[in-house]
Amino acid sequence: MFLEYPTPTSFELSTETSIDFSTESQGPTETPGPDHTTSPPPPTIATTQNTGPTSCYGLIFAGEMSQSITLQEKTNFLNIVLQIARNFQNTNLKFAITTFGIKIYQNLNDFQSYNEFVSTVNGLIAGLPLPNSALTYIAPVMDDIYDDLILYNGKGISTLFMGEMEAIRDPNAGYTAALRVASTGRNVYVLDYSSGSIPTSLWPYLTNNHLERIINGTGYDATTIYNNFYSTLITDINNNIC
Repeated sequence: MFLEYPTPTSFELSTETSIDFSTESQGPTETPGPDHTTSPPPPTIATTQNTGPTSCYGLIFAGEMSQSITLQEKTNFLNIVLQIARNFQNTNLKFAITTFGIKIYQNLNDFQSYNEFVSTVNGLIAGLPLPNSALTYIAPVMDDIYDDLILYNGKGISTLFMGEMEAIRDPNAGYTAALRVASTGRNVYVLDYSSGSIPTSLWPYLTNNHLERIINGTGYDATTIYNNFYSTLITDINNNIC
């Protein structure tokens, strides 16, 4: 029997586009699987917004790679990851990425420099449409994030988590794992691809009830999603809030 958790109201996306995008990576064609949204056009990447030094240490990205996330949404996420990282290419900020579904696909390895990280993410884009698991377990990836936050205790590390709530198979274990991540006090931001009415949500627990850090990207293009995270995640790191 699943625990019941209140469903948050995700932060309303602003559709105002403040940045022009040039083509980055469109990814391969879609493979059969449930499509929960009308996919937007292929994602594109914004012009570089260089920032100054930051006292934050690292930025973790975690992305669900299951059939509940369309190929377009996966591609959008990875291109948004590249653009967020590009903001900090001239800083000392380090980066790490993990992907998950029925298991952990991309392990959360050591933090990388900007150039190393771009190579890692481009490899994930080249590998699409795989992985594309039928099932999703969310607790293991949250536990890995928690372990990293504890390992680097005292260093400012933020996390951007992409996933959905409709199809996860371990909501109770996920709830416990989300509370552990939240207990570190580190900033977590969510790109939510849930659609329709969902009975449970772990996102408010994961973000310590910072609903402004939860963006529902269903049906939105990469430009709009990126611009909304610019006003939260990127601005916070620029202000050494991590």
